Amino acid sequence: MAFDINRIILRGRVGQKPETKSTDRYVRAAFTLATTHKDGQGEDRTEWHRVVCWDDQARTAARLVVGQAVLVEGELRHRSWETESGEKRYASEVVGLAVVGLALPKQHGPGDRRQAAPEAPPASSDEEGGTR
Repeated sequence: MAFDINRIILRGRVGQKPETKSTDRYVRAAFTLATTHKDGQGEDRTEWHRVVCWDDQARTAARLVVGQAVLVEGELRHRSWETESGEKRYASEVVGLAVVGLALPKQHGPGDRRQAAPEAPPASSDEEGGTR
């Protein structure tokens, strides 16, 4: 029997302090995760991933700090919505099913780039959602 798999595993650094939201029904946390690798010319290339977590994983994510190494296992989701002005918007995000905080950021000197999180992109203010 064949089946499809939607699983993503990322190890990177927290780019922005996780934003949390709680109601009487759920807890939600969202943060950005930077993964950096060398491109074909040997230059660092940083990719930014939006991670959304729910309930227990959201409580774990809420304790993460900027620059902390983190391991995320989850599913890749794509969603779309229409703004009040009628503009169609799209977002891709990782729904974190397992979030594990790894090493905390160390005090580092100017030559030690491995411990620093890359500069985070600006937060998107027009999307709160996140699929569950």
